[in-house]
Amino acid sequence: MKTLLLPGMLAALALLAAPRLPAATFSAGSDGSYGALTITNNTVLPVPTNGVFHCTTITIGPGATLSFTPNELNTPVYLLAQGGVLIEGTIDVSGQNWNAGGRGGPGGFAGGASAKPGLPAGDGHGPGGGRGGSSNNSSATGYPGNGSFGAVDAQTSSTNHGRIYGNSLLVPLIGGSGGGGRPDGYLGGGGGGAILIASDTSIWLSGIIRARGGIGQFFCSGSGGGVRLVAPAINGAGIVDARSGNDAWTGRIRLDRIHGGLPVLWGVYSIGTFMSVFPEGLATLAFTEVAGTAVPEGSTSALQLLLPVGASTSQTVKLRGRNFLGTVPIQVAVTPENGATTFFEGNLVASPDRTGTVTIALELPSNVPVSLYAWPK
Repeated sequence: MKTLLLPGMLAALALLAAPRLPAATFSAGSDGSYGALTITNNTVLPVPTNGVFHCTTITIGPGATLSFTPNELNTPVYLLAQGGVLIEGTIDVSGQNWNAGGRGGPGGFAGGASAKPGLPAGDGHGPGGGRGGSSNNSSATGYPGNGSFGAVDAQTSSTNHGRIYGNSLLVPLIGGSGGGGRPDGYLGGGGGGAILIASDTSIWLSGIIRARGGIGQFFCSGSGGGVRLVAPAINGAGIVDARSGNDAWTGRIRLDRIHGGLPVLWGVYSIGTFMSVFPEGLATLAFTEVAGTAVPEGSTSALQLLLPVGASTSQTVKLRGRNFLGTVPIQVAVTPENGATTFFEGNLVASPDRTGTVTIALELPSNVPVSLYAWPK
């Protein structure tokens, strides 16, 4: 039987009491149902099923850190506010270090597994995952690769670093990829997560938004994640940190505002006036069936599959695309827990209503956990 596992206070008062801009100017999309999100001590919140916190206002006090437990679908985090957003402390969606498990932050991807007896090291997960290594010498080309996202973390002589993906708008929102596993018992670092913070009125950042990649054992780190800020005004001299576990500027950062200053940005960044949180007509691609098992749409994480001994290794996946035009090449990556990622392709042909499906044939290992990812090529 197939098993599918889916995977300062015065400043605050002044900001939150500031006059609202006309509602027609910009809406972050919050219905206010979560109420005021006020963090005064270190707090870990579970990410809602759809990733969205519908807040009235958001305040992260000095010295306090807000972090998150990823949801089952591993969606990015969306902090939406009708009023002001004040960040004097820290918001953290970073990936885990190798010695903490190597998991990606919310919306990010895990590091690769270490080698096991008779099995090679695993590749980092995600579109830019670093390849697992066959050497523990960082001067060798076979050394594990670092995860990539907006840039390649090309430290060491390895030829196994991940590839660049995504776009400067951070639409759709996605996180960073994991570093490759080592042949001598060490995991790769997890990729930084993905977070979007939006306000109808303003964002004041004097603290830190952190989406760092996890540290690998002597490189092999996850890439930085994705951070997008959207508000009519963005001000403050705080920091957005989307570096890799090796301090490389590999994560993506996007600021969209009408006016304001410029925080310190550590990552591949762009600044514009694209004032939309959830753009209409955004193309999406989702698995609907894997190896004969139906799956719900909405996941940005890998789908994890384990074929038992004796099951056919020839399987198929089905995907549904929305808001596509014409014929779109689709690529599916299969990343085993141990071993190299393999890639399979097919063409999605969109109908006049801009939807379409594609079935892609795969060859899967038996009795080895694998993770599957898909994206337009």
